[in-house]
Amino acid sequence: ALGTGANLYLSSYSRGQENEADTLGLRYMTRGQYNPNAMSSFLYSLQRQSDLDAKAAGRNSTSAFSYFSTHPATGERVSKTRAEAQAYAQTGEVGRDDHLNTIAGMTYGDSAEQGFARGNRFYHPALGFTFEVPEGFAITNQPSQVVATSAQTGSAIIFDMAASQGMAPATYVQNWVKDRNLQDIESITVNGMPAATGSFSGIVQGRATTIRLVAIRYGDKFVRFQIAIPQNAPASLVTALKQTTYSFRSLSQSERGSVRPLSIKLFTARAGDTVTSRAQQSGFDDYKAERFRVLNGLAPNEELQNGVLYKTVQ
Repeated sequence: ALGTGANLYLSSYSRGQENEADTLGLRYMTRGQYNPNAMSSFLYSLQRQSDLDAKAAGRNSTSAFSYFSTHPATGERVSKTRAEAQAYAQTGEVGRDDHLNTIAGMTYGDSAEQGFARGNRFYHPALGFTFEVPEGFAITNQPSQVVATSAQTGSAIIFDMAASQGMAPATYVQNWVKDRNLQDIESITVNGMPAATGSFSGIVQGRATTIRLVAIRYGDKFVRFQIAIPQNAPASLVTALKQTTYSFRSLSQSERGSVRPLSIKLFTARAGDTVTSRAQQSGFDDYKAERFRVLNGLAPNEELQNGVLYKTVQ
């Protein structure tokens, strides 16, 4: 209870600080001869990006107010800064083209050093490996693991790495989850690399699930897959999840040099260019037009203007 109370207090204090920072930021912007309305438009873009990310992940909008949030709800900040901006002269520099030219070529999303997803395949050029998840799975790259989930099937894949401790794969799998009744322990080979697998029964989100563990020796480490397979899953899903394990392989030297993360590219709109046509040429995997609009701060029905500079992701 004391911990929760402290968290509530600190969260509220942080929201107050953030609101004050917005107010001061507007003051400093105008003194620096920047347009005060740029802050609310920037925050609005953040709100739209958060909403789109939530939509793509199958969640409710993340813009809803949370009492435990360490920042004010973005919608609240948009309204507040938009109203406060009216107290200042509605002039000043925006510097749109200067900003775009500055960020041209910047990595979009995860870098080669962190690993990144392309469709249903994950690449890590720095560590030199790749693997593929089933179609329809959403990949999330976290600092210590890669998570792929499917809301439709209720299955999930967790990938990470651990020290081998000099163990054989089968021995490692036996020691991986000592508090579980591990079954079906088997030594296997994955693309020439020694590996082992085993399974145990568990509950994931209230559903009876089989957890399949796979450890593959990769250099002096083990790469590890934890695969949640709902009971009575169709054979096609089980086969696709199994294939994820066997898709793990090393990248060739040429692949490590040629596989690149997405980056920001610029273009000047020409006659005939539309949001739809340009979005289809982008490197986005889904919601192409919506992502392109949010990336460029375009309203839902707004179209490209001939001769204007825009950014895309490729």
